[in-house]
Amino acid sequence: MFPLPNFVTYYENDEDDSFFKKLFKPKSSHFINIDDLTFYSTWNGEALINFKWNTFGKKYYFAIWIIYLVFSEYFESLWNYIDLGAIIPAIVTSVIWLINGSVSTGAIIFTALLLELKFIIYLRVIRYFGIYLALILNTKGSVVSFLLLFGLIILAFVHSLHLLLRSEIFQDSGTNMFKQPGSAIIATYYMMITGDSTPVSEWVSNEDIIIMALMMFFSFFILTYLMNLFIGILSNLLGDNRDNKYSCLFKIKKREIELFYLLPSQKKSYKWFPYTFYFSVHISELRKFINDINSDNWEESTKPIITKIMKILKYEKQESEADKIHKIHEKQESDANKIHNIYENQKSEADKIQIMPDKIQKICEKQESEADKIQKMCEKQENFQKLLEKIMKKLEIQSLEEHND
Repeated sequence: MFPLPNFVTYYENDEDDSFFKKLFKPKSSHFINIDDLTFYSTWNGEALINFKWNTFGKKYYFAIWIIYLVFSEYFESLWNYIDLGAIIPAIVTSVIWLINGSVSTGAIIFTALLLELKFIIYLRVIRYFGIYLALILNTKGSVVSFLLLFGLIILAFVHSLHLLLRSEIFQDSGTNMFKQPGSAIIATYYMMITGDSTPVSEWVSNEDIIIMALMMFFSFFILTYLMNLFIGILSNLLGDNRDNKYSCLFKIKKREIELFYLLPSQKKSYKWFPYTFYFSVHISELRKFINDINSDNWEESTKPIITKIMKILKYEKQESEADKIHKIHEKQESDANKIHNIYENQKSEADKIQIMPDKIQKICEKQESEADKIQKMCEKQENFQKLLEKIMKKLEIQSLEEHND
């Protein structure tokens, strides 16, 4: 159960406020006022975010996405200006295209890029993408000072290479990217990202000590030190706050929906803003949470009271032991049934073996009876043979007598 009753409900003593005041200057709840980001790294904070998202948040979010109503707060957020930066160029480019029948390739390229980036930002409501988009959006303030310093250092190297190489004369002047400041910035950025020294390879020689020293310092300070330092800073920022940042991003979106898109009557809906609510946690996660509380690695200033949780776990443990005993009993019954079936099969086989001598005796008697029948038939056949011989002899005698006459 969510442990903070009336945390998401709104005040009921605002009946004296006018409808327009409720609509355009709504009062907030504890959920709106809380700014402690650590709250959303707990099960309670995550359960609260999921509850609001599943009850009304996703419906209003997608409706806002489609309709995209504009209020006064639209002009107070930097990201809203980024939204305008993606929409206005697309409108202007489309109008120019319709009027003139053509538009420059650069305008099409940058318009398509801005619209596609805007579409990617809309994917933040999907958890699969939203975690990483939330990390990107929430770490910008922590790394912007480092990126500014990083850019100034890059400009310093760009200026040095530009001053050093702009006076060099080659047959093909197009190979010297450091003659102009703009191309010098691109070449230096390319070397920083890829580590490829091709843009300055034609000037590196044993005789030009200045460029050799400059490139050695550039490769160590920029490519090795600053790039790895930047990766380390990002790793520390992104390490343990993935789900926390995602929950905070969802909290901001649902706070905007509650304040500016819900009617006063909807804010009093018990289904959407209950006294409290229940959420489920896997028993293994609960045990892990208790182990973290009891360990010395607990990072929070205070530890939660877990007496009731321990009772639940004890009850769960007793139920688990009872389930184990029940399973053992069922297994024993199953084994006993198997043994009984084996005994019945053996008994049946023994009965069959006991009956076998009688069957064999009957078969033998039957065979003896058949043998007697065969013997009698043989005797009859012999008698018939003898009779046939007598008849043949008589016929021979008669034929001889007739021949003599």
